[in-house]
Amino acid sequence: MTLKDFFEEFKYKSSYITDLSIRHILTKKFNLDQEISIKQIEKILKDYNSYIIYLNDFRGIIYKQYESDIDTIYKECMKILNDTYDNQSYCEYYVSKILSKLQAKKNIKNIDILNTLNENIKNDFNTLQKLSYFKQNQEQFKTLLEELKND
Repeated sequence: MTLKDFFEEFKYKSSYITDLSIRHILTKKFNLDQEISIKQIEKILKDYNSYIIYLNDFRGIIYKQYESDIDTIYKECMKILNDTYDNQSYCEYYVSKILSKLQAKKNIKNIDILNTLNENIKNDFNTLQKLSYFKQNQEQFKTLLEELKND
């Protein structure tokens, strides 16, 4: 199957913005006429970091023109691929996001900015705690849990 063939099928299963976003991601990796397996495509599309990396320059369009976000696009794509968004890459993204914010806190002196950052960390952690993958693999995330306790 070519990438063009994949896009032809995918557009009928997805919303317009998800179709545009998936095209944006995959055309950065492959040529339209390139032969590619579904497994190769799925490997990229099931990895949440692919969305963060390859949609970075497309975020303005996603947010402003289509009032959507990367999470919504990822979740819709996982549904189309008959998979769950609640997986290792999605969970690891939130862990990395929280750890990054915890690190950033060390350099912030402004109390208002610090309070906002604390609220963001709390919201991200609440999202993380709802994930089945996180619940089933808490041992793997011991470092994060310890840092949050010490914070």
